[in-house]
Amino acid sequence: MSETATGQNKKKKGKKTSVLLLIMMIVCLGVFGFSAYKILSQKAEDSAGEAVYEDINRAAKMDETRETMAVRPAARPWVPGGDPLQPEDGPEDALIISVVDFEALRENNREIMAWIELPDTVVNYPVVQAENNDKYLRHLLDGSYHRFGTLFFDYRNDLSGDLLNDDITIIYGHNIRAGNMFHVIQFFTEQSYYEEHPYGILYMPEALYRLDFFSLVTISDQEDMRFSYPEDMQGFLDGLKSQSHFSSDVEVTPDDRLVGLFTCTNEDESERYILYAKVTPLE
Repeated sequence: MSETATGQNKKKKGKKTSVLLLIMMIVCLGVFGFSAYKILSQKAEDSAGEAVYEDINRAAKMDETRETMAVRPAARPWVPGGDPLQPEDGPEDALIISVVDFEALRENNREIMAWIELPDTVVNYPVVQAENNDKYLRHLLDGSYHRFGTLFFDYRNDLSGDLLNDDITIIYGHNIRAGNMFHVIQFFTEQSYYEEHPYGILYMPEALYRLDFFSLVTISDQEDMRFSYPEDMQGFLDGLKSQSHFSSDVEVTPDDRLVGLFTCTNEDESERYILYAKVTPLE
């Protein structure tokens, strides 16, 4: 092969290499641009969602009416018919509560049934109930589509009279990786986190409940929700405690009502967390 032909082949290879490099650069820039667009779009969406929740928080006047209530320690069982504000023995605990303006909240959305607060966490949200479990899965209180969704009671739960009327009441929420909604539930896999956050508060128009957490279990997404105790009620409760990711001294009996906070694990698409709490009426 002549030197001229060899030179021409080298030039052709050089051109091909340059073209491939150019294509690769264009592809990389495209991927980068798309990723940047997705990140910016998600941030804008998150900001819009947070603004909606800030507005509803102001309507609830959560930060304007903080009070201190003396209550029985969580580990002491509540006696049905007894006064929930008085401990059977030992010192009282101090509980910081709010007075939620449900009248103002329901002017925004009639399906707001409660407000849940987990002190010292981001969980400080309204809870709705619709005619199905799809409506608020990806929609905010104003009806706009959003990946945060809204915390909601299972549509099969009985909340008549603005009270918890079932043995077990389920509240659903997304595990948002950015830290919103029920993201904190995954941290209850650590004993120390549970010990620092042993309870939540559920506000309803006609009742105030403390949620004394006693079990975090992992279940399959194929398992049906339970709203009443099985025949072996105590066995069911003992099973929840034995399967829990953390240990708790909270005493739970078949006379107690439960609330379960339900979310994804974000580790396995087929797994869910349920953080169970004993319901202690405070008013």
